[in-house]
Amino acid sequence: MKVVADAAFLPLLPSEEKNKYMKKIILFLMVLLAVMPQVFACSIAPYEIPFCQMAEWYPETTIARGKILEKIEHGIRLELYEIYRGSETQSEVILWDKENFDCNGTIFDYSTEHIGEVGETILLLMQPITTAESTWEQPGDYRNLYSRIDGLGLLAKPMVQNGDKMKGLFAEGVDSIDLDELAEKLSDCATGILTPPRVVGGIIGLDIYPNPSQNYLFVENEISPESEIQIFDLSGRLVMKQDSYAVEAGIRINLLPEGMYIISVKSEGLTMQEKFLVNR
Repeated sequence: MKVVADAAFLPLLPSEEKNKYMKKIILFLMVLLAVMPQVFACSIAPYEIPFCQMAEWYPETTIARGKILEKIEHGIRLELYEIYRGSETQSEVILWDKENFDCNGTIFDYSTEHIGEVGETILLLMQPITTAESTWEQPGDYRNLYSRIDGLGLLAKPMVQNGDKMKGLFAEGVDSIDLDELAEKLSDCATGILTPPRVVGGIIGLDIYPNPSQNYLFVENEISPESEIQIFDLSGRLVMKQDSYAVEAGIRINLLPEGMYIISVKSEGLTMQEKFLVNR
């Protein structure tokens, strides 16, 4: 630690020399802080790292909730639903494998293959890529931070959505968070959290039939049975609401007068809308 030791001699040096040594010290500390999470990870294996701890270690990361669409060579393609921290505005991004890390002879494997299955909706940290560190990375995309050691499993995991809850080790003793409380809980443990989170891509379309309709309306999209369904007239007045959806029963609209309406379905954090006509 020669640079730190040299600091003791600063009072004996001219101002110009002091500035040079101070720059060395600052640079050394910045490098040390940058590698501390990885060095610390060597000492805590095989314990799983909570999501909040990862968010604190990597304040420059984007925190997003989205679905795994496809596994590709050296990465996965994600459809983003919400951004809790970061400036991303695109609805689809690629998360690339990070180069493996040799920690005192222990190999930390950063393959995206480990972090989830196609179709799963996950909450994860993504490191923005400004400069490629491997032949497959692309600036503007993201780098995977989740690693595993053979025989020990993942040291940290994205949280996985199950209905209206996010499941996974969020903090010590906390392995489940309600989706509508997620932003608030994140703001307690990480900086830069957006409250409310930013919806990526805005409101998406809803596939309904028949349209025009008479007494019943059915939804073709895959939505949760606990979906919140609201119907508005064209003035924006709420005229009907129900808190569940049964595929066989559909949505009973026989009490609505003839006219044009907007149906809004909130399901697993997404809002879907479509206009429909009641015509008897």
